[in-house]
Amino acid sequence: MSGDGLKAQLESRRASSGRWDLGHSIAGLAPRNVKAAAFEVFQALEKSGGKVPPLVELDQVLREVRAHWESTKSLDGLPRRHLRALPWVLFMPEGAEHADRWLGSSSELLKAYVGWLRVAGRPSALLAAVKAFLRDYPQAAPTFDEWRLAIDQLLRDSASPQGIAWRERNETWKLLEADGPGAFADQLWRRSDGIPVLLEGAGFTDDLQNARFVHLVADALLDRLGRELSRGLAPTSPAAQRVVAMAVGAGQFPYPSLRTKLPGALLGPYVDRDPDEAGRKWLERLFLDYYGDPRIDTSRWFGVDERHRGVMHRWLVRQSLEAFFRVLDGTADKRHWDARRAFWGKYFDAGVVVQAWVVFGLDAYRIATGRLNMDGRQFGTVHGEQDQSKSVLLMQIRGPRGSVDIAEWSHMGRCRGWPSGGSGAPQFYRRRYDGWDLRGEAPLEQTHYAGGSWMPKVREWIGLQTGLRV
Repeated sequence: MSGDGLKAQLESRRASSGRWDLGHSIAGLAPRNVKAAAFEVFQALEKSGGKVPPLVELDQVLREVRAHWESTKSLDGLPRRHLRALPWVLFMPEGAEHADRWLGSSSELLKAYVGWLRVAGRPSALLAAVKAFLRDYPQAAPTFDEWRLAIDQLLRDSASPQGIAWRERNETWKLLEADGPGAFADQLWRRSDGIPVLLEGAGFTDDLQNARFVHLVADALLDRLGRELSRGLAPTSPAAQRVVAMAVGAGQFPYPSLRTKLPGALLGPYVDRDPDEAGRKWLERLFLDYYGDPRIDTSRWFGVDERHRGVMHRWLVRQSLEAFFRVLDGTADKRHWDARRAFWGKYFDAGVVVQAWVVFGLDAYRIATGRLNMDGRQFGTVHGEQDQSKSVLLMQIRGPRGSVDIAEWSHMGRCRGWPSGGSGAPQFYRRRYDGWDLRGEAPLEQTHYAGGSWMPKVREWIGLQTGLRV
């Protein structure tokens, strides 16, 4: 499957359309036109309350409320607009390291504000309190559980449409549980609908799409995915692909932390083992599309655990060997080829081939990307050769005493070897080579004889340079 095809598949899984329910009373009883009108009114009510004021205004509110509270230990006398905006400044400035400075860390202020909401607050003020809590989700605050339980009780007591809607969402999705994100993530995992649609149904739309609560839900889903893959869940399973589709969004990562967490969830379970072939190939395509080849460009892999990047590296090294022999199976002498495949396969199986890159002749490249439907991003091409099916497998083999670079030419070409990085050694991971780039003067230049007498000579030279006995 091409990269575009994979992205389209993920996006189709991600972006299933849908709207959340209005609640049992309206949806169950009203005629269609009444339900439609009620829905429009309800949406207007939701959007009219709980809007975040401009940052400049919030800075002013924070300064004035802080000064008033520190001098009076009361909210009495504050302008109503300050009280309406108060939820949005309770946990400013952003960052757990500032928790001791947050207004919301004061139990006395919490009690005063909840008291104001009960006596004088409008439904829009309660809506702002709910949204601000979910947006900031201030787990570092010593009053976190007090806020969580207070908001839960306010919703239970509310008779407003907005309050009832959020109460029902909370009852359905357990948003205000002690570990709300974890409880919500567990329920999302068990559902079959697209995760973005379920998030929308739970109220995480507009200014709540990027709420810290949602970030934590996404993190919890990836943690769950990693555990399930470790237990044997296939990467191609519907549950796994729903989470991946959520994580990559519409071709981008909707939450920055997901860029470094996704490789841990998907590749971490395979540090010491491999998934089935279909799962491995699907993961290879996914990471090539969204992260690129870590052997060529590490920029998009920045911040990813080296062990997880190493899994992808290992797979791509193996892929190079498989691609080289698969393509050349149809163009080279089978008598020679089976022996060479077995010889180099032992080094791959021993885990000592740490770099590998296939350089196809132009005819071989066309076979690979055409009839065999391989990904052309994973190969270089050699130009200027009379026989355009001739190709080269570049390998770096590492042992306890050092490493060597090998250029294994197909057909009747020679095997050449150099101490890694030595004079004449070819560069790895170029897209285009001339034949002479791959035939530099080398300490090892070995012709492949039909009887196999070349094998001990190549094995001995590699062993002397690296300390390996394979």
